[in-house]
Amino acid sequence: MRKTKTRMKTSKPYESILLKARKLAAMADPANGAAPAEIEAAEKALAELVARYHIKPDDLDESKREMHLLICKSRFRDQPPKLDKNLAYFARVCFAYIVGDINRKTRIFQTEIELPTRGLAVKMRQVHAVEAFCTECEYSEWKECFEHYAPDFIEMNDELRREKAQAAFNFKHSWSNFCGENDIMPPLPDAPEPTLADKLKAMSLPKAPKVSPWQKGGKLAGSNLLT
Repeated sequence: MRKTKTRMKTSKPYESILLKARKLAAMADPANGAAPAEIEAAEKALAELVARYHIKPDDLDESKREMHLLICKSRFRDQPPKLDKNLAYFARVCFAYIVGDINRKTRIFQTEIELPTRGLAVKMRQVHAVEAFCTECEYSEWKECFEHYAPDFIEMNDELRREKAQAAFNFKHSWSNFCGENDIMPPLPDAPEPTLADKLKAMSLPKAPKVSPWQKGGKLAGSNLLT
């Protein structure tokens, strides 16, 4: 059974710091026709936000967006990275979540990264990457958000992958499991002792239903299968 982890839920959905700052800046602009009290409140909130998060003018300037690349691999495990497109899809959702705009374009593609090994050897491994136009601050938030959730997402994906492989094995051998559990065993020639691998596979199968033994002329008497 998969272990579930719970995270503390916030009272409100996440809102990008930059998106919030842009909204406050728009409200504080007299050209937008806001009331003086609203403009003053927006200016005060914007000043507090800028001071708290050290926001620079370039962070709010959409013309300062540049192409940034997020490599979608596990940075949290010793195992080699997997070519997992699900992780790239997850990173793309994180980007839209951070910038507050699902229509901002992103591109998913495959690339290679260097993977240091023991000694001086370096291997190249295939991974997915996501690229998007964003400011330095947006990229920093995007990367932090992705790396916060990625370990649990990767762990869930790995477990689902194992469950999928086990389910495929169980389905392939369901006839054997059912027959063995219900003693539907014809005489077999002498066979060699099962290997340890065979024994371990048999132990991993779920328990099949136990059915009352079949008796000729008894169980199907009166059934419409005989007419």
